[in-house]
Amino acid sequence: MGAVAESAVAKVTFAGIGDVRLGMAEADVREEIGPPSATTTSRNRGARVLHYRRHKMEVVVETGESRVVGIKTTSRAQRTSSGLGVGSSEAEVRRKLRGEKCSTALGLRVCTVERGGTVMDFEVRRGKVSRVSLARAEDA
Repeated sequence: MGAVAESAVAKVTFAGIGDVRLGMAEADVREEIGPPSATTTSRNRGARVLHYRRHKMEVVVETGESRVVGIKTTSRAQRTSSGLGVGSSEAEVRRKLRGEKCSTALGLRVCTVERGGTVMDFEVRRGKVSRVSLARAEDA
């Protein structure tokens, strides 16, 4: 029995990850992907983090307006149109992205690219992407 091919549709874009989009209302996120597995309060700003274990996703919601300001995923199923995502090598990220900047801070390697006021980060551990994050530049 062969493996079923994944859809060619990009699930990681500068608009969102999977079914979650930046700027979406929290109620719409819950309607789209269900209730979170857990909710925590962000330490450094007025935001809540909705944890979706089944989707391997964290959704950061600004407390005042209840709008999505950040999305993070550790799912290997979430990929960009060029196939980048969790499990990709740093060399692939550098080869396929234009205008990326890779740096190391506090032992964490991150390759970042910004388009139209949105920042996409690829966190790299041991040479492979371990998490993909998306945020508006002013919220990053």
